[in-house]
Amino acid sequence: MTPQQPNEVNDSELLEKLGEYLPVNTMRVETALSRFPIHNLTKNDSIAIRINQRAQGTETEISWSVSPSRDYGEPRQLAYRLDTLVINRRIDEAPRPLPRLLRLGSLREIGRELGTAMSGQQSDAIKQALYQNAFAGITAKISYKSADGRIRRFEKGFTRYSVYFAGEELPNEVGTADAVYIYLNEDYWQVLNSAVFRPLDYEYQKGLPAGAHQRFYELVSFAMFGALSRRREEAKVVYSDYCLRAPQTRYLTRAQVQKQMFKIHRPHTAAGYIEKLRYRQITDQEGQPDWEIYYTPGPRARAQYAFFKNRQKNEVIEVSRPAEELLLSGGASEDADAPHVEELVKRGISGARARRLVAAVSAKDELSDLLEWGDYLVGTAKGKIRNPAGFYIYVIEEKVLPPASFETTRVRSLRFAAQEKADHDRARRVRLELAYEDYKRGAVEQYIAEQLSPEEYGRMAEAKRKDVRRLFKDLPEQTISEIVQQGIRNDFIHAGKVLFMSSGEFAASRNPDQLMLISI
Repeated sequence: MTPQQPNEVNDSELLEKLGEYLPVNTMRVETALSRFPIHNLTKNDSIAIRINQRAQGTETEISWSVSPSRDYGEPRQLAYRLDTLVINRRIDEAPRPLPRLLRLGSLREIGRELGTAMSGQQSDAIKQALYQNAFAGITAKISYKSADGRIRRFEKGFTRYSVYFAGEELPNEVGTADAVYIYLNEDYWQVLNSAVFRPLDYEYQKGLPAGAHQRFYELVSFAMFGALSRRREEAKVVYSDYCLRAPQTRYLTRAQVQKQMFKIHRPHTAAGYIEKLRYRQITDQEGQPDWEIYYTPGPRARAQYAFFKNRQKNEVIEVSRPAEELLLSGGASEDADAPHVEELVKRGISGARARRLVAAVSAKDELSDLLEWGDYLVGTAKGKIRNPAGFYIYVIEEKVLPPASFETTRVRSLRFAAQEKADHDRARRVRLELAYEDYKRGAVEQYIAEQLSPEEYGRMAEAKRKDVRRLFKDLPEQTISEIVQQGIRNDFIHAGKVLFMSSGEFAASRNPDQLMLISI
């Protein structure tokens, strides 16, 4: 019998029932590269991290290899904990698009986050682990799902980031480091800005006894989410694939496999993440013994699922999909909205929210104007806008169109087309489009002049100004005024107080050949 699953995102009864297991502190982790191993989590053994697979039924190769630094050695458990508990935390907390430079904190602050008693020896160990991470070379040929829903191919040889310690000169002449910083290298930065992120229970992961147990949670959470979202009784993991991605030594006898995995499973069963499990023997493509491990989600896993679905309705949460499924799905999306969604995702808006915003805008040319105007406002703000993604959402939802003095690329293209196009019919249509936009602006201005006293308009402007200033405290006064003016005009239009001729009626009332080009 299938265990009870959360049917709705606001399933408060399930949340209350599983309250003792609810996450205290959540963190989002990218799903593109975190599926693949970088760190050797064994205590003493040396493991070569190399994955070479072929997607089932295709000629598409998946490869991944890590080359440790000769001088600093393999990134091991401390390096993994730094990546997982500190650096991933900073990436999650940073605005989107991500800055290239991220402050981690002093060595003492980092040690405190790791739960480590600091000493000179421990400080040296953290420095070495950071260098191990920074100098680990990765050669990858993989596919991953991006936040806009497309499948991207990634073929690179790269390192993920550079590290700077206090007193060292930071890149791009931004000054001297006052703590530990990392600088995200270009390829890694691009992936982080486009990848889907998935939620994890940070406190649960941090409280696990060792890196191998944390890595298990990081990987198996894919399968657990997949099983719960599809209302399946069990989540399945293939042992050989898990060994590649953990990474850990792969055994070929059932007794050795169960002994090895028992140690990894123990804290998760004790914590209620796994309720029960079973093994099913299979053979791999080379005919070697292998096992499918089936996990029944425990109350902690179900509580995490319910919590994340309830709290992160606007986030894309990726569940378990084997790499070969992603490769077989055909690459880039054919959706006509995909280019527009991608532009919003580049500006830090989640894929799901971006798709809803694009769907709500009937005129995609208008969306281009809004984004270009938003880019200009963000770029010219006196102070740093703390939540640029939220600002773009506001501009789109409120239709804060640029003033007539700001010529967008689209309008400029129309003007150039009208000037240069030899086709007389196209020139007529362009003149009409520009004239119709000017007519609508004029109709709104006429309504304001005839229907509102200066005092009444001033009261409306002041109320709107307070709303905008409360949302965006860092914008210059001139920008605030432009947003206020456009907002008031949008309010009149949405309320139906200003009536326009349709574009067809306007065209019938005008002779395009006698219209001058607007905005020349």
